[in-house]
Order: sequence, then structure tokens, then C-alpha cells
Amino acid sequence: MIERSTGEIRLALGGTCISPALTREQFLASSLASQSREMVRNEPYCSFGLPMVQLSGHAFAVSLWFQGSRLHRVSIQCADAEFGTSWSDCSEERELARKRFHDSLLQSALGPRWMQQRFPWGTVDSGYDTKSGFSSIGVTYEG
Repeated sequence: MIERSTGEIRLALGGTCISPALTREQFLASSLASQSREMVRNEPYCSFGLPMVQLSGHAFAVSLWFQGSRLHRVSIQCADAEFGTSWSDCSEERELARKRFHDSLLQSALGPRWMQQRFPWGTVDSGYDTKSGFSSIGVTYEG
């Protein structure tokens, strides 16, 4: 999922690799951009929702958050049906289970102490936001 040494995220979308060096201009010129949807545009901030991806037999929703030209953050959320398929079957219990699943993935990819580490390329977090009602993985690129 996340390459520990580089911060690259490999997606099963035609071999797509999201890296800290990806610019908004490069993304918009890629074939991936034509399959994505703009989520928020409040310049210099702009975000895009990518098509659903499969990783290790699980479905994931991925979004890219740009600040100006620079990729600032990638949000990743497991979208498997066991965690709910709509607001009508959403619950804190399911979201906390999703968070535990995310934590397990990150431990496998980054090691047992991933939460206490600052990587040369940035940071990774996994959280449950009670206000928005969902859990996600956040990869923040510093540059």
C-alpha cells in the first residue's frame, strides 16, 4: 500500500503510483484525472476523488488533496460492505472496526511503530472523526 522509504502509494489503476512528487498539473494531464471527480475547489486548495480501487481483495476510496501545485495529502478509506454501504447503515461501531482494519494495514506496510514515526517524506495517520462520522487513513506529504 504505502512504500515506507518513499511514501509512494501504488494503486491497481493501470499501474498508477501516487508519489510525494506528483503535481496537480501532472495529475490533470494523466488518464487517471479523466476518471476522477473534482470534490472541492477553493484555490489554492483542490481535491479529487479517484475511481474505486482494489488492493489485496478490498475496495478503497482514495482522494488527492492539492495545495496549489503540490500534492499535500492523500486520504484512503476501505469501502468494503462490512463497514456499511450508505448513511443508513453507518454506525460508530462499524467506523471503529474500519479504523482497526486501517491500523492493521498500516502496521503491515510500515511496521509496528508507524504511529510514532515521522518519515522523510511526511506522516501517516489513521483516525475516526466523530463530527464527519467516518474513519480514514491520511498520508500527508511535507515539502
